[in-house]
Amino acid sequence: MKREIINLKFAHSEAKDHGIDILTIDERYKTHNTYYPDQSLPQRLEFYVMMYVTEGRGQHIIDFIPYEIEPDTFIIIGKNQVHQFSAQQTFSGHLIVFQETVLQRALLNFDTAIASFLFDPINSSAYRINKATPLLPDITRLVEEYQHGPHDSEWLPIICHALGIVIYKTARLGRHLNTPEQRPQFPPKLIAFSNLLEQHYTSHWTAKEYAAELYISTKSLGTLTKKHLDHTPKEVIDRRLLLEIKRQLAHSNLSIKEIAYELGFEDPSNLNKFFKRRHNLTPTEFRKTVRSSI
Repeated sequence: MKREIINLKFAHSEAKDHGIDILTIDERYKTHNTYYPDQSLPQRLEFYVMMYVTEGRGQHIIDFIPYEIEPDTFIIIGKNQVHQFSAQQTFSGHLIVFQETVLQRALLNFDTAIASFLFDPINSSAYRINKATPLLPDITRLVEEYQHGPHDSEWLPIICHALGIVIYKTARLGRHLNTPEQRPQFPPKLIAFSNLLEQHYTSHWTAKEYAAELYISTKSLGTLTKKHLDHTPKEVIDRRLLLEIKRQLAHSNLSIKEIAYELGFEDPSNLNKFFKRRHNLTPTEFRKTVRSSI
């Protein structure tokens, strides 16, 4: 059986493309084209998704982490993450999908750094919300505005602001942030490091090379990552590369040798050593184990 990760580009369901689309999960399942492929195939998103489930139960997998779905589940999927719907649809709700340009515009009146926390390309998030959660009315308002709005140039700032409120309140909900003093701090250099890592993880840059690109010392970079991510720079770098290896092993037909070269290893044996040292399994063992479970 052919295995591959589908790179899913943003495509709009309406004639006018404003970089944001809100549709029901049922609509997504009923449509099978380049935008909505076979539900059971792994998909790497080139945009952002917020999924609000209103009815039903099931499971959704994001980068090997299964999330149990039940009513009032709110799931965040970041750009470049790999996710899979279950082969059988068992839940309903809404998908809020949007591009980078819309994300930036949505956060104009908020702390733009919260996007780095909420849409982490390595870690996804799931929340349980109910009628008592302050976030729920804002999700409802966003969906209704999209469904009934005129979708013209004057409407776009309104929908972006409504999206920004949902994003901001979700970030606060995730950290149980009740006061300004509790809000997470995202130093610009840390955000820049995250962006650089996403661009260059296959180049196998060292912490020193990332620090140089950021015009800070390696020690300063280490202080940032340890304080805010609880990992050393090397651990952060290795986690990103390890995740990509796991994705390829699970979802592609590439040989281990081909994966090694594609991800910047000079010799396949180096990938084997790197992987086993951090995962306690060889790449072959991991591929066999993970494929038996998906």
